[in-house]
Amino acid sequence: MKRILFVLGLALVFISVNVFADACKSEDMANLQKTANNIKVNYEIIEKKETVTDTNEYGKSITSEVVNYTIKTTVYNITKDVYLVQKSEEKGTTNTINYADTVNGKYEIISKEIYDYEHFKYEVYSNLSTCDTTLIRTISYTKPKKNPYASFEVCVNNPDVPACQTFITQDTGVREGNLAEYVQNYVKNNGNKTDNKIDEETTTNNFLKDNLLYIVIGGGVVLIGVVVGYIIVSKKRSAL
Repeated sequence: MKRILFVLGLALVFISVNVFADACKSEDMANLQKTANNIKVNYEIIEKKETVTDTNEYGKSITSEVVNYTIKTTVYNITKDVYLVQKSEEKGTTNTINYADTVNGKYEIISKEIYDYEHFKYEVYSNLSTCDTTLIRTISYTKPKKNPYASFEVCVNNPDVPACQTFITQDTGVREGNLAEYVQNYVKNNGNKTDNKIDEETTTNNFLKDNLLYIVIGGGVVLIGVVVGYIIVSKKRSAL
């Protein structure tokens, strides 16, 4: 009798597992996949200007304006059907985000750590009873850092150059010693303004330098033409 009950118990467990699997792989899974694909992670750089008063070495008060930055990371479109596990690769920390932690499905994190990257993975799991703890999707996200080149004069004057962006999500690949040359080449190829203001005189000098040979040849041809014309006119007058 015990053996029969044991076999029946195993059969019930097997049937329950199959029912769960079938339910999770059907309409519920399709809806969960749609929900997970709709979740987005993005960041916003928040600037706050403050007036700071300091005293110099002569005891005189100096007032200046400084800009403080914070980075706001926002996870959008979280629903009750899912929950997220946020993992930081650098810190090794884990944080679970449920719909109850959001404001209408939006979850925000404010960070004042602006001088280092931080790489995150957001694992989206099912919160449905039929598909409980099923991993639906993994989202990779990099919190940016402040670009050390952004405060250089050549970058202050050319903020639109990629290597001069105030915040970056990957290294520029440009060495500090090559930054000025990189910016000049980028500006030259893309037609932007540079910190070296090119005036009309400089442009004219470059034109003369680049086209000196053609100018000399052209001038010679014109001079020869004038001499030949003068000779022809003189001969005609002598004949008269």
